[in-house]
Amino acid sequence: MNNESLKASGDLQNDISDVVVKDSVSYESHKKLLGEKKGLQTKFEAMQAELNSFRDDKLSAEGKKDDVINSLREQLGVSQQESKELKTNFAWNTVKAQIKNEASAKGCVNPNKLIKLLSKEEISGIEIDDNFNVNTQDLSKLIENAKKEHSDIGLFSAKTINVNDVTGTQKDFKPKQKAYTDMTDEELEAELKKQES
Repeated sequence: MNNESLKASGDLQNDISDVVVKDSVSYESHKKLLGEKKGLQTKFEAMQAELNSFRDDKLSAEGKKDDVINSLREQLGVSQQESKELKTNFAWNTVKAQIKNEASAKGCVNPNKLIKLLSKEEISGIEIDDNFNVNTQDLSKLIENAKKEHSDIGLFSAKTINVNDVTGTQKDFKPKQKAYTDMTDEELEAELKKQES
């Protein structure tokens, strides 16, 4: 019976090692396919740009300048839309990072959870300038409102501790004493007098 259980446990270990090998192979193939996809995507974008350029050259050669102008306007519209989306995403991520930093500074235990609890309208209410700097008053107001609104779930600690606020806890703090071999004659005499009294 012991031989059978040992044999069964050996089979189980082989099965587990097969699963581990299969997972690592699929991960490696995933990485390879992802790399190929990125390469093909850049190649596609280059070919798309070349095709657009070729089409524009052909149309201008045929004298169809209106079609060229319309084509360029389309490309401009697409580029502007992509730029606007990129700026919006960057601004959104900047605001969320600032909220997390400010919330942590004000005693938030889990800033990621706070972000999930805030509505889009609340976050969108924070003013951002052209350099993506957040209005600190709006940010402070948002954090204080969240602190009041979510006080029942323990998202904020009762008291925040700043490094500058911490005082020493040892009452009898004594500086490290020099080794006797490093002391001068005068220091040795003073130490001897201290110990005698």
